[in-house]
This record gives sequence, structure tokens and C-alpha cells, in this order.
Amino acid sequence: MVSTSQNVWPIGRTLNSIYTVVQTLKKNDFINTYLAVDGNQHNVVIKILNGSDFQDLKQNKPEASIDIERKFQELGNTLYRCQNLHIVRALTQPFSTSDEYNQQWWCIPFIFVQGSNLKDYVQTPLSENEAIKYIKQIARGLSEIHSQGILHLNVNPENVIIQNNSRDAVLIGFGFINGIRIEHTLPDFKNDDAKFYPMNYSHKSKYQRLEVIFIP
Repeated sequence: MVSTSQNVWPIGRTLNSIYTVVQTLKKNDFINTYLAVDGNQHNVVIKILNGSDFQDLKQNKPEASIDIERKFQELGNTLYRCQNLHIVRALTQPFSTSDEYNQQWWCIPFIFVQGSNLKDYVQTPLSENEAIKYIKQIARGLSEIHSQGILHLNVNPENVIIQNNSRDAVLIGFGFINGIRIEHTLPDFKNDDAKFYPMNYSHKSKYQRLEVIFIP
């Protein structure tokens, strides 16, 4: 039986014999996010598919939970392969770990991006050049993951990190829903002269939309 009371990983718990949880960053219905350190004491971010709603689903509708676990693994594998500098990178392929009840939960470890989210970073209006720079960087990252059949579904300033050292933008905050194939072909943006226009793009439901459409 799944224990739904154990929906936050204990501080100090080791995952995959490598990562030690040091802080809970965010609790979600399906995915909980943690700050951890690896064997070299480097910070990493771990997403674990063990939110309270998912635990209920795993107990009451195991077939549905298996499908979500598959999507979560597909997302992790894609982000592990992705080499775009503006998409947060998974450090390894997804792995499963067991809790004290011997229940298995899937995890994705991500690099820890040092910086501030765009919402906090923009205390004063950005210059036109800086704004265009970030729009282009985010658009290139989205173009890369769209080409692999994944929509982010939650692009917003809190999910864009401006790195401390390079001042480049990195898109974070990927959820477990993935593999949504895009029916319309999007242009491939590698031209620095491309123009980008913010638009909404509905794709079958209000939850499946592109927040940014870019037009050459």
C-alpha cells in the first residue's frame, strides 16, 4: 500500500547513493522539488514524482499512474539529451528510488542554475537590446524542445533564470506532461535578425498552449 503521508522527502535522505536532500523547494500535487548536494557538495535540484495527488493516483488508479511515470521518464530523458544552453539540463537519466515503505518513486536530477528569476531580476525596465536578447534566448530554447515534441506549458518570469555569471536566460520549471506533438510547423530560429512576437497559441485545451510564437 502507498503511504500518502510520506509526500515530502526527509531532509538528509540520500537518493541513488549520490544526492543528499538538504531543503524542500516546492511542493506540488504531482511533483515535489528539492535542493540536494552531490558527493562533491555541489548543489543540484531534484524533482521527485511523489506529490500527494500522485500518491493517491498510484494507490487508486495504478494504470493511470504508470502512464504518468512513463511521461515523466520521457521528459527526463529528453532534457538529459538536450544540449541547448537556455534549457535547464538534467544531470542524468531518470532513476527510481525507494522510501522507507519500499515504494519506488521516479526522480530527475537537474543542474542548479545560479541566478535570479526574471521576475526578481527586472526591478527596472530592461533596455530594448537586453529584452530582445532574453526573448531570443528563450525562443531558441523553446524551439529546441518543440522540435523534440515537448511543450513547456508554463513559461512565465518565475521559470526563467538569469544566470549570475553570464547574464544569459535559462528556462526551468518543466512539468511531467510531455510528448504533445505540435500540429503546426514552427520556424527554426538561428538568425539573430529574427523578430519575435508574444502571442497565445491554443492547442486543444487551455493547458496546452505556447506562450511565445516567433515569426521570421
